[in-house]
Amino acid sequence: RLRIHTRLPIVIPSRVDESLKQLLQQSRLSKWVVLHANHANELDAEVEDCVKRLRQSGCNVLNQAVLLRGINDTFDAQRMLCERLIDTGVTPYYLHQLDKVYGAERYEVSVEVGERIVSQLRGVL
Repeated sequence: RLRIHTRLPIVIPSRVDESLKQLLQQSRLSKWVVLHANHANELDAEVEDCVKRLRQSGCNVLNQAVLLRGINDTFDAQRMLCERLIDTGVTPYYLHQLDKVYGAERYEVSVEVGERIVSQLRGVL
């Protein structure tokens, strides 16, 4: 198996070009690409094309998001992200609590809020 975790398709989707697509297609390994998109607004037409190229190369495409205060810490924001991912051909995979690292405290969301959002998502998705 080849497993790649990356934000590259979100921030520079053009880097997933024909050369990379062909390289991935030629691999005998099962290929898994895990994107790191945190908000539905990150998934524009360029990202959609990038995901299409990854899928055409035989990659399974998943997403992991980090729960961030003021960015995606509501049920509606997470629902829109999940629906947009699915529409783009990406399977929502993980919703992470923010790592407690210096300088990121202002983005921290309580575990209880995260659990509530996941419970609500299960009810509609």
